[in-house]
Amino acid sequence: MKGRNRTISLLYEAALNPSLWPSALAAFADLTQCRDVILSVIDKKRGQPRLFLSGSRVFPPEALRAYLAHYYKVDPLLQSAAAARPAGTLLLCHEYVSPDVVARNETYQDYVIPLGGRYMGGWALENNEATLAAVTMQARDAPFERKKVARWGSMALHARQAVLLSLQVAERLSQGAMLRQAIDNAGFICVMVDRDSKLMDCSAAAAALLGNGGSLKVSFEGRLAAASETGTKRLRQL
Repeated sequence: MKGRNRTISLLYEAALNPSLWPSALAAFADLTQCRDVILSVIDKKRGQPRLFLSGSRVFPPEALRAYLAHYYKVDPLLQSAAAARPAGTLLLCHEYVSPDVVARNETYQDYVIPLGGRYMGGWALENNEATLAAVTMQARDAPFERKKVARWGSMALHARQAVLLSLQVAERLSQGAMLRQAIDNAGFICVMVDRDSKLMDCSAAAAALLGNGGSLKVSFEGRLAAASETGTKRLRQL
């Protein structure tokens, strides 16, 4: 129970801090006693991975980069019926990719098998018109049994919620960056302060104005101030 709770905690922490995904996936691998766990998020509109991470047990960072650079393009699992399965579906690679395909496929022969992650068992976490997300457990020598994978279904639910939260956070950050760029391009003077008038952030035009030390400036204490003491008092009252 302790290992399960720790893994769940790490999944949700990773949703808000992407640098923690490898630790969360490594904990998932330890909990399920498999060789590695991979989280993949495919941008279906662009036809390429948006996120591809592992617990680094089998697939270290350089291997993940190789997949993103090339092997996803010839991955037969992404081209199989598995890619059309709805969210929540339990996926076993040997049910979608035959031994004949494995024997002649570049992704399996030059990438997956040499790394020791021949067999996959996992879940489709999300599958809509824009995104395909999955979490997969990796094994070397034998296919996963459906019952063995199904017993971790509750963990897959937590993984799904964490991934969806992570995507929402990323989208909001992206929208925030676009808004900031639009404000800067328009030359708007925009200053953000806390309730004590301490400067938190400002647009490019505002930074230039404050830097000139004219009608508005930043005091030694980091608080927004006006040119005069009276003006500063009124400003802070506002």
